[in-house]
Amino acid sequence: MEFSFFLVAALAGILGGTVFFFRLMFACLLHECGHLAVMALFHQSVRRVAVCGLGILICPGESLSAYGKDLIVLLSGPLVNLLVALGAWSIGAFEICSMHLSLGLFNLLPYPQLDGGAALYAWLCAMGFSPHVAGRIQTGAAFLCSLALVFFLLWNHVVQLSLYCMLCYLTLWMPLQGRFRCK
Repeated sequence: MEFSFFLVAALAGILGGTVFFFRLMFACLLHECGHLAVMALFHQSVRRVAVCGLGILICPGESLSAYGKDLIVLLSGPLVNLLVALGAWSIGAFEICSMHLSLGLFNLLPYPQLDGGAALYAWLCAMGFSPHVAGRIQTGAAFLCSLALVFFLLWNHVVQLSLYCMLCYLTLWMPLQGRFRCK
């Protein structure tokens, strides 16, 4: 576990209160259980689990040897959140719905350290692109996503420093470190 995890957890507790903190942790736990359930279906073991402020990275014990299976594992976490959001919405639990919807959609963004970026990379490799080219395309998609989000936030006069800091972190710092990947 990295210090950034405890920092984000403390901020979530301070800003949202204890109930929000536990709901967020439960939503993250369900997300990761989605990944683990599909990994178990494919008889894949877990080699390492890394926890940081951005989330949890589950590194498989061995390669699935098929990018299609990797894609299914990567998308299973966000799918769980989107299904819980749908269920919560159907019973009128709108706060829980919005939390799971936000977590599911956030994880589908094309950043390398999120499920969406890893899924884009796996999909590109499955389509026949070399890993190097797939990585460059994925990095470009993440950069374009950051630009689009910044313009969207500015256009809508959103003045929340934390959003801009998160975009900088996702776009610049994490890829430069290259730590939040399975090796």
